[in-house]
Amino acid sequence: MGRFQVMAQALAVAGDRLVVIVSVEPDGAVMVRDLANGRVHAANPSELSAPPKILHGHAAGEMGIASATESQWTLAQRRKEAICKIDDSQNVSRQIAAIAAEFGVSLR
Repeated sequence: MGRFQVMAQALAVAGDRLVVIVSVEPDGAVMVRDLANGRVHAANPSELSAPPKILHGHAAGEMGIASATESQWTLAQRRKEAICKIDDSQNVSRQIAAIAAEFGVSLR
């Protein structure tokens, strides 16, 4: 396993979550912000690892975008449109649950 330097503003993986390191406290605790939900919490430094490496000049996710089929693009567009229709004057939780059920995905 390679070395990973823990420093403020560095990207890392904590468990299965992509995080950014907010600070390293004097007692050794590492404060991180979950990039998916914005939650800041303490992480055990021994459980942090480097994010996936960039492959051939593209991040792993970009490789999928570059090779997406027409049907994958159509599904992505449908998902985007559904998300853009969320109206915060309504019950957002209910809207998100309905969209997740429609597309067969988790609430995340």
